[in-house]
Amino acid sequence: MGDVVVVKRFPRSTIRTGDVAAFRYPLDPKQVQIKRVVGSAGDRVKIVDKLLYRNGVPLEEAYVRHVFPQMEPYRDNFPAKPSGPVFDTGREMLARNVANGEIVVPERKYFVLGDNRDNSLDSRYWGFIEDSDILGKPLLVIYSEDLTTEEVVQHDAFRFTWGRVRWNRFFKVL
Repeated sequence: MGDVVVVKRFPRSTIRTGDVAAFRYPLDPKQVQIKRVVGSAGDRVKIVDKLLYRNGVPLEEAYVRHVFPQMEPYRDNFPAKPSGPVFDTGREMLARNVANGEIVVPERKYFVLGDNRDNSLDSRYWGFIEDSDILGKPLLVIYSEDLTTEEVVQHDAFRFTWGRVRWNRFFKVL
């Protein structure tokens, strides 16, 4: 956490599955999140033993990182009975949009996952992204500092602490 990113907002980009998108965070619209779109309207999505399937086809995702070797039933075999920090919007998604063991993405919505799959608070936990909440496609990291979630949420970020600046992320093309 702690990247400052340039986002292409105009002209409005068409967001497709596989794209990385910047969007208003559903639980706090003042925050902007960046995640990968893995499902759009009509897509069927599931995860089996950490492997993502879209429309019945297993996906090869070279960008995904798995950091925990142990399996977590909800996170790694999704959809499943909720456990952990599943918000009401995520529970509603599970109640209304599961068919044949898969999440079915409704019109004008997206299902997003973090590339750091084992350690990502994403659509599995808070539900779909609305089309109207998509801001655009991230293009470039222009500043990066190692920050905690609490520092970002408290807007206590980007104080330029030499030991926390991640120089290797500057000008990284996304």
